[in-house]
Amino acid sequence: MAFMEPEYAHGEMHRYTNTETHEDVLVWRGDEPDGDEWSYDRQEGIGWYTRLSASGYMDCTDWEGPFETEEEARGHWEDEGIDPDTGDDIEED
Repeated sequence: MAFMEPEYAHGEMHRYTNTETHEDVLVWRGDEPDGDEWSYDRQEGIGWYTRLSASGYMDCTDWEGPFETEEEARGHWEDEGIDPDTGDDIEED
């Protein structure tokens, strides 16, 4: 099993932009990134979001989405060559 495994969640995310680095980050509604250098950009919408997360660790990727269905979120990982259940690389035959 891979170190990083897919995680799926449904809800509303908002996008913030770092005014210094111009990096974007998605956060759940009601949350805000730490620090003064973040400005609210826009509501991304209600839908399915996915990321890779290391169970028992704080390591994780940024959230991707929104997707209309959980199946579309799972398909995102398949398109990236990652098993949507385990996080293992999908091997080509």
